[in-house]
Amino acid sequence: MGIDNLKVRMAQIWEEREDNLCEGMKVKKLKKVVFIGFEGDSK
Repeated sequence: MGIDNLKVRMAQIWEEREDNLCEGMKVKKLKKVVFIGFEGDSK
């Protein structure tokens, strides 16, 4: 489904940070989701 059978492609950017709830250990936190283009047929 989508416009002319195109699918939106997104990328997730993760960042490593210390987390007080995890006793100061480093954990990966989602920083942002960005648009990277379309995929599929473009007839």
